[in-house]
Amino acid sequence: MITSFLIDQWVSRHVITEEQARIMRIDISESKKERSSINIIVALSTMGAIVLGLGVIMFVASNWQHIGAFSKVLFLMVGTVGISTLGYLFTYEYKNYINVGKSLVFLGSLLYCATIFLVAQIYHINAHNHWLILLCLIGIAPLVYITYEKVFTVLLSIGFYIWLGFVALRSFDFGEVDEVVIGIPVLLLTASIGLFYLGGFHYLIGRFSSIARIYRLFAIAIGGLVLLILTFEGITGDVEYFDLSRETIRAFGQLTVSTLIIAGMSGIAGFVYFFRNPSKSQTVMWETAIPVAILVISSMYLLFPRTTDVFTYLFNILYIGLTLVVLLVGYKREDMRLVNNGVFFTSIYIVVRYFDLFWDLFDRSIFFMLGGILLVGGGFILESQRRKLKKQFTSSDHE
Repeated sequence: MITSFLIDQWVSRHVITEEQARIMRIDISESKKERSSINIIVALSTMGAIVLGLGVIMFVASNWQHIGAFSKVLFLMVGTVGISTLGYLFTYEYKNYINVGKSLVFLGSLLYCATIFLVAQIYHINAHNHWLILLCLIGIAPLVYITYEKVFTVLLSIGFYIWLGFVALRSFDFGEVDEVVIGIPVLLLTASIGLFYLGGFHYLIGRFSSIARIYRLFAIAIGGLVLLILTFEGITGDVEYFDLSRETIRAFGQLTVSTLIIAGMSGIAGFVYFFRNPSKSQTVMWETAIPVAILVISSMYLLFPRTTDVFTYLFNILYIGLTLVVLLVGYKREDMRLVNNGVFFTSIYIVVRYFDLFWDLFDRSIFFMLGGILLVGGGFILESQRRKLKKQFTSSDHE
């Protein structure tokens, strides 16, 4: 990416003339305006597609009692196929309204998922069923690998975590809702590591590189947040802190088996990733070591009774290690997205630990004054360092 900074450098080194630099700056400015216009069109088209979808769903819902079951299903199917086909023609056949067409294809995918749940309701099938979400994901997955559009990859990633949550909530009979925190964060964490390595393998096929990146960024974001939850003493501390029902103990056993299977598969994927190194990264050692360490500690956390707070300390160490690796990899690759994630993980950890350690030690006024000073000062330092890195990356033709 050519920037004004690079142009100034070329002029100072007499690589280009002032007139050439002026023309390049004009072209860059026009290009930015063009991208801005395209972004506005995409945003408006997407909003329009969502509003149109809501309108269709509300129309069906308002006339639900007056429409027969067969007519309902036919209307939903024809609407979904028709909108998806129209979007496909605009985008890939005629190529005259590409951005509008992509929005219509996106709307078609949303209507496809809505159709699944509405049909389940029509025929009195339990809509709170993870199999319905899985059918929705199966329908979205081909769009990811046919269109290579980021929006479908994001939608598929979000749906994957929703499906996992429904599997845990509906397949395992926990006694109380608040007892769901026992073990489920580990399920999400191990699944995130598996998604991270799955995304890495997409680098083996060049045209899937953008898909690989989204999978990996999603896995890092969700995995980091879940790992932060496991750093709390009230979650991973002495098991005596919990008064568990019999149903939860039984469900925890079932969840443990499922999580260990996912952890084992993720671990195997990690070792294959290390030896194959699909992304050709120089940081592959760290990308393998920290996730595998998380898998091992998480499995031990599920298998062994907790009579001390040792797992709380271990998860804190793993969280700090993950943050440092994200920052390291971001710096090595000159990737501002990873650097921003690392800064976010660092900031939220400092805030959480500040409340955790000092809430009961200080008077409330002193607590918030000191906290404000630390947050403002820390934010200033982190932001200044982030800007320096961004400027350094940009000057190296990387953003």
